[in-house]
Parts: sequence; C-alpha cells; structure tokens
Amino acid sequence: RVLPDAAAAAHPLQAAIWDASEAPPPSTPLSFRVGAEAPHVPWRLPFSNRRPSTWPPDAENSFRPYQADLSNDLLIPQMTADERGQQVGVATTYSDILRQHELGLDVRWGVWSQRFSYNAAYVNRMNVFSWHARLFDTPQIGIAPDAGSQGRPLFEYVYLQRLRGLTFGIETPLGGGRTLTTSAQLGSLGTLVAPRAGPETPTREGALHALQAVFREQRIRSTVDQDVNPSEGYRLALAGSVSNAWLGSTFDYTQWTFMGERYYPIVRDWRHHLTWRWSAGMFTGDAPIPFLLGGPNTSTQLFSLRGFAVGSFRGNRLASTGVEYVVPVFNHLDRTLGPLYLDGVYFSVFSDLGHAWNAGESSMPAASAGGEVRLRGTLMGRQPLTLRLGVAKGFGADDAPGLYLTF
Repeated sequence: RVLPDAAAAAHPLQAAIWDASEAPPPSTPLSFRVGAEAPHVPWRLPFSNRRPSTWPPDAENSFRPYQADLSNDLLIPQMTADERGQQVGVATTYSDILRQHELGLDVRWGVWSQRFSYNAAYVNRMNVFSWHARLFDTPQIGIAPDAGSQGRPLFEYVYLQRLRGLTFGIETPLGGGRTLTTSAQLGSLGTLVAPRAGPETPTREGALHALQAVFREQRIRSTVDQDVNPSEGYRLALAGSVSNAWLGSTFDYTQWTFMGERYYPIVRDWRHHLTWRWSAGMFTGDAPIPFLLGGPNTSTQLFSLRGFAVGSFRGNRLASTGVEYVVPVFNHLDRTLGPLYLDGVYFSVFSDLGHAWNAGESSMPAASAGGEVRLRGTLMGRQPLTLRLGVAKGFGADDAPGLYLTF
C-alpha cells in the first residue's frame, strides 16, 4: 500500500490503510516514505470498499461504524437417539467476525418419542459487561438418591431425566483479569426412563430454580496457543449456588466449588511447561445430582479423573488434583483435512489423584497416570477446536488401560 509522496506526507495514516486492490490516483512516480511523522488524528478501522470521491480520502466517505452482523460458522446434521429410539436434528452456530455476539442452536426431533429436544444459547459482548441467555429442553443422566444403599451396582440407579427451563446471566469485568458472573435459572426436572433397580426406586423430580455466582481470576502469559499450551500464569474459579423454597424450588441445597490451575515454565525456549490443577467442592441439602468423579472431562457436576469410568466416585464432597507435563510436537502444522484445519500437535504425560464421597464417610483417594495427544485447529475456518486422544490407567484397578477421545 503506497501513495504518491505528497499525499503520503499530508495523510500518512490514511495511506497506511488504502485498499491495495484499487489503483492509486494519477500522480508523479510513486515513492515510499519511511519514518514520516503522523499527525494526531482520530482513527477508525475502515469497513467499506467504496472508493472515496475525494483525494486524500475523506473520513466521512471512507469509514462507517462496525456492524456486528451474524453469519453461520458451523452446520452439522445429527443422527442420535433418545429413550424411545431414533432422533434427527441439526446443530449450528452463528457469530460476527469479531465475536461481539454469538448464537448456538441444537435442535433434535424424536421420531418415535414425537418430542423435540433443544438447546439455544446467546452471548452478547457489545458492552462493558456481557450477558448470556439459554433456553433448553434436554435429556440428561440422573442418579437415584439412594444409589448404593442396597449394595447394587451404580448403573442400576442411573436413569434418564428431562431438564427444561431457561437461564440468564451477566458477566462483569472487575479489572486485573478478574470477572464476576451472576446468573439465575428457572427449570423443572422430570423422569423419562426409570432406574433399573425398580419402579419403587425414588427419582429426583420437581421445580429446579437456582441462583449462582462465579468469581474468576486469570493471569496467563499471552501466547498464540495459550488455550492448549499455557506456559506461565494461573486460573482460579470460585462458584456458589443456592436453591430453596424461597425461590419456588422443590430442591433445597447450597453448593460451593473451587478450581484452579497453575502453569510453570520448564524449558522456556522449547515451550515445555508443567501444569498443576486442583478442584474441591461440597454441598449441603438435596442437590439434584451429586459430584461425579471419573473420566476425561470436567463440567458442572462432573470432574475428571482419567483412567476411571465416568462417575466412578460420587458424593457431596469432592477433592482432586493432578500434574501434567506438556510438550509441543509440531508448531504451525498448517494442514487442512476437508473442513478441519490443523495448526499444532502437543503431547503430555499426566498423573491424577482424587475422590468423591459423602459427609461422614471415610475417603480413600484414587490415582491414575497416562499420556495424551492434543490437536489444535479450527472447524469450517472459524470454530476453534481441540481434539484430545489419550490412554490412562487407574492404579489398583483391574481394568486394562483405557483409550479416550474428546473434543
């Protein structure tokens, strides 16, 4: 992007962003001006390709405010199943190019159940604070309140719930990498499929209204791949939620969780680092689902303990920790496989330790170790995606080392 010498001297900032696809105006032979002192002028990014009618470009004719128009990022047809059989549906996401707001939809129709399941979420980040809303009617796994009381296997107390409702929340920045998120939920729980232990086995049903607050603090050294290979810093999250009759809820409980990760650089030049993570939680009352420990993923009530099956340990108390050594294998891989773009490959070795139990019971931590390969990339050019393929073995378990794949 170059301009005639005289024009560049008069308007060096406009010169820097002139559309290179258009020919510059006729003038004397072009030359570069290096080190020209730019005047102090208001500055906005251009989002119009219309050629200005005057030269040098007039700000009123060359610029317009950014318009956060939604466009489709991802569209995935789905063939799944519910409690009656076949489901067909579609999952899609929409966002603007700067991700000032995003919309996600997941809609499925049960061919035999004749019932829609859906999950619609919207996030708006156009103001100092951001807000989000979610409308849902989805099946989820439930565990009977008296699970394990008669010595039967856990799977006999697992049943399929139906969770319906809506949530609304606001995230407020507090400065210094700190945020406070407050949210409210209005929902209801029903039973789709009863536990195998028998129809007399109690299930959790009724109105589920709750208030939640989450404080987060994050200070991580900025790197291109800090989402999968943070090299230095820490993350903290403290969450509390309450549900009781004052809110019109059938359930009465108070829950607290505390999670964190600390990143230590080991070999800076090669970007090797060590991660130490931990989590702790407790609740009082009759929460709709206990803490579940086991498996490779972490979500609201589910905490990872690789090398053990999902939900191998459960209770109203939780404690877990683990260490992980991460090594970049290929940086800037730059490979495309259909709609999937691969940017980097990472390898890690880890060891996890933790347990979930009920208050008043003895606690004996379980431990595991394993390795994991991570592929970092994007889907359809805009949706960030991390694939994790690993193998882990629980110490003291009779099972052979297990493979897992998550994304």
